[in-house]
Amino acid sequence: VRIPVLLGQLVNVVARCAHGRVTGYLREARRPALRLLSVYCLQGLLTFGYIALLARVGERVAGSMRKALFSSLLRQDVAFFDANRTGQLLSRLTTDIQEFKSSFKLVVSQG
Repeated sequence: VRIPVLLGQLVNVVARCAHGRVTGYLREARRPALRLLSVYCLQGLLTFGYIALLARVGERVAGSMRKALFSSLLRQDVAFFDANRTGQLLSRLTTDIQEFKSSFKLVVSQG
């Protein structure tokens, strides 16, 4: 919300200086420009923190889900592994976990 206001202040300074008061342009433009730059830097840092936190939470949830699914596979009877190919089961499990992580990050970021 602050960015459009600060950008408007900077444009006002530029417009005033364009009408003839060119001598104090840098001095007048400095304060709104520095405020705008600081808000952009703060927004960048907060976005970085948000993305890092989202990635960490997604990895933790996927890791716990992966552990639960692998332990569930290990508890199956031998007949289950005779009927199903182990490589396909593991491949499917890994693919499903990756799909979950992508969907989780997308849903949380859109929410």
